[in-house]
Amino acid sequence: MPELTYAEESAAVEEAASEAFQLIDSYAERETNDPNGPWRQPETILSSLNEARAKLMNAWNELSAKMAEDEQNEKATAVVNEEDFRVAYVNMITDAFADILEDLRNNDPDFDVDVLVDCLQSGMELIPEEDRALWMKELQEEETTNDIDELTPHARRRRDLGYDVESATK
Repeated sequence: MPELTYAEESAAVEEAASEAFQLIDSYAERETNDPNGPWRQPETILSSLNEARAKLMNAWNELSAKMAEDEQNEKATAVVNEEDFRVAYVNMITDAFADILEDLRNNDPDFDVDVLVDCLQSGMELIPEEDRALWMKELQEEETTNDIDELTPHARRRRDLGYDVESATK
């Protein structure tokens, strides 16, 4: 039997719930004093309700399993390459403080870019893995929408000043 998608599993739950409600409504509309009605045989009603409940519970369990599986797959694929994250993080910080960094570079003869990069990288440890994965995913989506071959003047300047850190994995 082929594996169902999340949407198909959701639809199965909705269908089972709809059938259960229709069954309940059908019994609610029947007269209780009808000598040939289902209310004279409560075992039949109970059996029908148990079947509907079992179908609904099965569909719900399948959906829950699919959701848990999807969540596990998401976590497994959300492992962030540390080098790529380090590069993106340092580039973001140096981009945000480009004016201040250039002022430091121009006015402080003892300014050491390597020490600054080490200091900036120390803040990376505070970012949880889930946030790293989300941020990297957003960056990758942005890269696909931008023309990667074309650098902005600011990005060229940052690269020329030595603030643009390259990834060893690219």
